[in-house]
Parts: sequence; structure tokens; C-alpha cells
Amino acid sequence: PNMHSAWLGLGIAQENLGRHTDAAASLRRAVKMRLQDPLPLLWLSRACRSASLNDEAADAEAGARALDAGATEAFLKKTAPRKR
Repeated sequence: PNMHSAWLGLGIAQENLGRHTDAAASLRRAVKMRLQDPLPLLWLSRACRSASLNDEAADAEAGARALDAGATEAFLKKTAPRKR
């Protein structure tokens, strides 16, 4: 599909199911379709970290922060692993 929201939704679902490499691939497509949107970059960063693609994760997070630092901080705070 050529719909940004479809790739974003698929990537988020894959990430939540633990399919981190698949999620990263889907989210890369979402990023390419909406270059000025920090949300797919943030999810890409999360998926890449989960898949141990740390350099790509850092680049995606930096890109999101450059677009919208406030949204990036809110996302990171909301999705941070909870301590038990």
C-alpha cells in the first residue's frame, strides 16, 4: 500500500507483537512517505532499539527530535519501560 497510516499501523502492530525487524521495515516505509512527521520516526526508533539496531534507532530519534522536540519527549516518557 501507498498509505502512510497503513504502514505506520502495521509497524506499530508488529512492534507490539515482538516482530521488531518486520516492524522496522514497515516503519521505514512510513517514514519515507511522511518525512515531516515525527511519529513514524519515533516508532522506528523503538523498533530498531528492540532489534538491537542502535545506530539506526539513535538516528531516527534524532530526526524526530529535530522535527518536534516536545512530541519526542512525550513519546519517550509514555513508552519508557516501566520499573517493577
